Amino acid sequence: MSAGKKNLQLTTYPPSPRLRRASNLRPQAGFTIIELLVVIFMMSIIATLFVANYAGTRGPRNLRIAQNQLISNLRKVQSYTLSARNSPNGLPARFYVVKFSTLSPESYTIQVIDNSTPSSIIDTETVSLPQGITLAVSSPLLVEQPIGQTPSSSSCVQVGFLLPFSRTYMSKTCGLGSVADSPAELDVLKNSLLTVALVDSASNTTRRVQVNAVTGAITPQ
Repeated sequence: MSAGKKNLQLTTYPPSPRLRRASNLRPQAGFTIIELLVVIFMMSIIATLFVANYAGTRGPRNLRIAQNQLISNLRKVQSYTLSARNSPNGLPARFYVVKFSTLSPESYTIQVIDNSTPSSIIDTETVSLPQGITLAVSSPLLVEQPIGQTPSSSSCVQVGFLLPFSRTYMSKTCGLGSVADSPAELDVLKNSLLTVALVDSASNTTRRVQVNAVTGAITPQ
């Protein structure tokens, strides 16, 4: 190379950040339509199994709740006799009562009988059973009167707790109000045993609650 010519020198520069980012890009794999459809199908199967399992356990769970709630309410009404409350009409209460009737199989009623002559019966509360739970279709209310005799099925039963010591009486014809003033007739009603049968209509599962008028015991069966 002649002396008159200048030497050419190439200067190199590092690539710009934009070029570096572009060189690092790689094709990325995505989900195909078939893969998405498979995932959706699997999720729908899982959801169906979950719903079916929940529906299958809801009935028995509600039945247990209904049984426990009935026991709790019977004991609550039984305890009312210790508080000497007045009936809603202002008169002193004589009986606190829980009434069961096959005409209203999805609920039961809390009543009070005052000490007037003749006695007045007043409904104070209606308790609805949980969804899907009713009194059993077959023998929902069985009464032994006196205890030890063959139980008889009834369509309407009143369980009454007499103030002030919570002595328990049962009328298998819902006629407690008409005999509340007659000690002789009441004496027949205190030797009684009631079994209330609750059923889950979906699974046909049954649970029972038993009330012993002699001992005052309220127990699950």
